[in-house]
Amino acid sequence: MMPKALFLVACLALSIPAVFPIVSGAEPAALPDLSITPGDIRFSVFGQEVDYASQEFGYLTIGATFRNAGPGASTAQNVTFLDNGRFLALVPAGGNLSASGPGNETHVEFMWYIGDAPTGIHTIRVEVSDPLGDADPSDNAAGVNITVYGEPPVIAVKFDTASKHAPVTATLPGIVTFTGSIVVDHPAGPANVSLEASVDKGWPCSLNVTFLVMTDYHEHPFCVTVTVPPATKKSEVGVLLVKARAEADLMSGTAETKAIIFVDPYFCLTASAARSRATAGPGENSIFEITFSNAGNSVDSYSINITNGADLKQKGWTFILNPASAGKVSPGAAKLLVVQVRPPVDWAPYKDEVTKITVKIASLNSKDFGPEVNATVPLTVEQKGFYMPSACLTGLIVLLAVLVSAAVAYSLRRRRKKKTVADYNRELHLDD
Repeated sequence: MMPKALFLVACLALSIPAVFPIVSGAEPAALPDLSITPGDIRFSVFGQEVDYASQEFGYLTIGATFRNAGPGASTAQNVTFLDNGRFLALVPAGGNLSASGPGNETHVEFMWYIGDAPTGIHTIRVEVSDPLGDADPSDNAAGVNITVYGEPPVIAVKFDTASKHAPVTATLPGIVTFTGSIVVDHPAGPANVSLEASVDKGWPCSLNVTFLVMTDYHEHPFCVTVTVPPATKKSEVGVLLVKARAEADLMSGTAETKAIIFVDPYFCLTASAARSRATAGPGENSIFEITFSNAGNSVDSYSINITNGADLKQKGWTFILNPASAGKVSPGAAKLLVVQVRPPVDWAPYKDEVTKITVKIASLNSKDFGPEVNATVPLTVEQKGFYMPSACLTGLIVLLAVLVSAAVAYSLRRRRKKKTVADYNRELHLDD
């Protein structure tokens, strides 16, 4: 049995190499070179990469990838996340990541709750380190900026009525005004609200307010006035659009509302004759051409008649209207009306009378909206007495022949010599 003193000396001898390593000529272990760049830092929400953060996201994931570019292995690594210099987290929470050999990459993530983070620009800095040292600590940290937005304001806008009618005329515009209201829900504070209005037809429009700051949840009124140009066709329908935008805490919300603008019809009619006066003998036709146009803004139909036609018929006149009516005439379109009139046959040898004929063209559709719209065209026929061109020519020839014969006979008589007493005696002697 070994003495107790000898046993203690043996134990001490065995423990000396562990406490005091034997110095040899070996090289010291190579250090790692951990590095990270701004491009190695990413932000994501629910697995989707983002370049901004909103408080309504709740959590924002910050991912960082760093690499060991040195000759030695990193035995223990720490990653620190800071926000504008304020400590956010240490990954891993215990303090050390697993070892990383030369050329290896390591990816770490941290979920940051931003529901109550201040809005604005945040500089996220990521620092990596090895407790045993780093060959080049100058590239062990990088930072990236990200903007945190507040919850977007919820905005609603509406018109008090869905449509209105514009009463235009040929020379005057139709002006209509729409009223509406706007409300914003944003509990975090005031919201800047802007409004803009437009009409798809390009008609001029104006808002009574284009910008306001809203600090409550009440409805705020607005109105927009639209000017429909004169002579706008009834078939044109305008769509009024109002867009609203609310901005607060670097976030924005939008809304829009629409209204319809109908154009009221107006009716106008123009008519003119190529000639308004004619001369006719008994039973001889006179033809007039009248052009009438739809100068209103909607399709129209027309009745055509001679206002004093009943009186003319009683006197033996006849007349024909072609066409007798006109339907579905488009705005701006023109029609040709042919009026044929014939006076009664009167055997009076001489006659010189003037007869007035009034042609009336009336809008049929205007009666549904107000007074009748019409146009009248006065025509004049000058009546002459009866004559027969062939009989007159024959009579004239006979009359000329008679006159010529009479003139010749008269001339011959004038040339005869007067008888003397001797001539009479001679004639008597001859008789004996």
